[in-house]
Amino acid sequence: MTALLRRSGLALLLLPVASGGSASIVQAQQPTDPQANTQRVTLVAMGVPLQEALEALIDRTRIPLVYDNALVDGRTAFCRVDREPLEQALACILRGTGLDYARLSSGTYALILQAEEAPRWGALSGEIVDAETGAPLVGAHVILVAAETGEPRGVATTAAGRFALPHLLPGARRLVVSHVGYQRAALVIDVEADQTERVVVALNPEPVWAAPIVVSGLERQTLAERLGEDLLARDALTATPPANPSDPLAVTFLAPTPVTPDVGRSLDAIVGVRAGEALSDVHVQGGAVSEHAFRLDGAPVLVPVSLGGLIGPFSPFALSRVVVRKAGFGAGHGSHLSGVIEAESVTAPPAGQALTAQLDPLALNVRWGGRTGRPEAVEGTWALTARQGLWGVFKPPTLASRLQSWTAPDGFLIEQLGQPSVPDAPEGFPVELRFTDAHAAGQVRLGGLRSLHGSVYVAQHGFGVEDVGPDESPADELYENAYRWTNGTGQLRVEWVQGARAFAHVGAWMSGYRLRRPPALGGGESGNTVGTVAVAGVRSGVDIALSPNHWGTAGVEVIRYDGAQPFEWPGAPPAAGNGSLGWSVAGSAEDRITLGSATLTLGARLTWLPERQALYAEPRAALRYDGASETMGPWAVRLAAGRYLQFLTAVDVADGGPAPLVPDVRYWLPLPAEARPPEAYHLATEVLAEPTEGWTVGAEAYLKHQPHLLVPNYGGTDTPLAAADGLAYGLALRLERRTEHLRLAGTYEYAVARQRTPNRFGSDWTPAPWDAPHRFRDALDASPLARL
Repeated sequence: MTALLRRSGLALLLLPVASGGSASIVQAQQPTDPQANTQRVTLVAMGVPLQEALEALIDRTRIPLVYDNALVDGRTAFCRVDREPLEQALACILRGTGLDYARLSSGTYALILQAEEAPRWGALSGEIVDAETGAPLVGAHVILVAAETGEPRGVATTAAGRFALPHLLPGARRLVVSHVGYQRAALVIDVEADQTERVVVALNPEPVWAAPIVVSGLERQTLAERLGEDLLARDALTATPPANPSDPLAVTFLAPTPVTPDVGRSLDAIVGVRAGEALSDVHVQGGAVSEHAFRLDGAPVLVPVSLGGLIGPFSPFALSRVVVRKAGFGAGHGSHLSGVIEAESVTAPPAGQALTAQLDPLALNVRWGGRTGRPEAVEGTWALTARQGLWGVFKPPTLASRLQSWTAPDGFLIEQLGQPSVPDAPEGFPVELRFTDAHAAGQVRLGGLRSLHGSVYVAQHGFGVEDVGPDESPADELYENAYRWTNGTGQLRVEWVQGARAFAHVGAWMSGYRLRRPPALGGGESGNTVGTVAVAGVRSGVDIALSPNHWGTAGVEVIRYDGAQPFEWPGAPPAAGNGSLGWSVAGSAEDRITLGSATLTLGARLTWLPERQALYAEPRAALRYDGASETMGPWAVRLAAGRYLQFLTAVDVADGGPAPLVPDVRYWLPLPAEARPPEAYHLATEVLAEPTEGWTVGAEAYLKHQPHLLVPNYGGTDTPLAAADGLAYGLALRLERRTEHLRLAGTYEYAVARQRTPNRFGSDWTPAPWDAPHRFRDALDASPLARL
């Protein structure tokens, strides 16, 4: 039986004029037993008041339904069913109203408040890249705005240019992406329940004309995240002007520079980092040169003879940026006593510079690169960089004269240690300086937010006095005091987004060198000494978003070391450093929680040495806080502490040659069986404030207690290494003013480094050779015109 419901003499269509909604028609077949739930109901209700829809259902089906009028008041029904059972029709009417029904034992239906269901979440993950090069953009700001509420939610991209936003309610969202030097991008994302939306956003470059600067800290969301590390951008490494994207040939010949670009000298601009004079190396916050790691794309760079201040280990044109991590660095960055210097390769040329060349006093630098795929969707990029020394073509007179003066043999040492074959030359000998290096790097986007990254670096160097003697002298009577070495690194890794919450990576790397050096006076056999080192590792890791304010990271690395590198001095053990082999397995984990303006990071490293059957732990912690006040403006503070060990020991051994041309030679070897790992404890703090627009004030302080170090045992004959302890502490103040065309900065640093070695200098504390207590620096960058 079918009937039309009527109201006030009219067919009950529930017209909008009467009810504020669309028409509702209820047709019901009258069963003899309404409780049997065998009725079939056809119902259309669009915006009908819930009470009217229920009354119509009761009137035509005689369903025993009871409810409180106050419970249904103000609720609206949206429903459409076609010949469905009675209970399904009732459920359809109640859908979306927040009400539910319960059938009592008597058969009566009662309306109740619906139990709140757990929300069904969606998620968004993606990658932000340069539209022209395909390179990932670090620290890009990703803001997601809910369409219905306008409530924003933001995150910054990782070092791989990736981001993740879990726990999103379904619905339309507006995604806004921005980065300094790029045009802002906006798009609409439809988030679905139980689904992860994946996007790749390519930002178009928007040149910002400014003088090359050194940026102190990564530009991320908050001031606090700029603390604890410093960044050298590509322009600061090479001191080159911005590219011209309109160049149709994309070929750039840069003007010759009066100074050879060097990574070490560029790092000297960072607070807490000191690059020594002449052939010395870089020191990080009072640490020895052997106490920090220098990595290229995650692989350690092993350079046995430092020519820092003269030429760097590779061309700066091969690098996109260098990050220095100082006291209190996190568990995921390794086991080192002082700090970590991480260089990243250029994987694509800048826009408008497919081919770049520059001539400096000592070398010719060339970089060539390209990309594959459409401009709006780059699939792969690559860059090749080469550097060729020009010493054989042109020797700068002043530099050549200075180096020659350092080759004059020391008559006293020769007489005391006995080396009659060394000729007498008070003015020294001509020096040869040869170097060639090549660097290749690239990345490929594999789809599905996966990418493949790889790089290879190889270099050959020669430095010193080669084959000097009277004319027509036999080869075995010629004097030689030269160092020749070949070194290189290589790495390959895959990165991907795992679900809505995790970034993962896995890769392998290798590094090594081969050194041929002259023997030490009185310390070895005649002829050259050859040393080789090879280190390789496999690394994997994952970053997980446990919640919007809770992140976890974990990683595992297996390292194998193989080396034969005898180092010697008068009275040294005969086989010091020879034939070493070692394995290590390290794991790291960090938990980062943000509570309001504070972020707490707790982490630890665990390292297993199979040869020793020993496990070592390195707990670490850091606290960051962001604040603001009327007088100081936005400000941030960082506190960090931890334990730091070093398992691949780097030892700088004073050169025992007849001349002071090369002050020392560096050797790498695994931890000796009889020695415990070098150990240090860090305590660091840093404050940054921006009191007014354009002004930045910063301060940092550190304390490093080193209860156990390993140093060359020059006076011993039983073991090549001796135990020592050290202490380093310092304070730095920085003031900076920026305007549209001007940057003015001033820095004061106070630093102390002390060491104590038993049986040396009365076992007293003595200043470290690199100790520099006071240091003032100022910098002025001006660009009076937009392109000057």
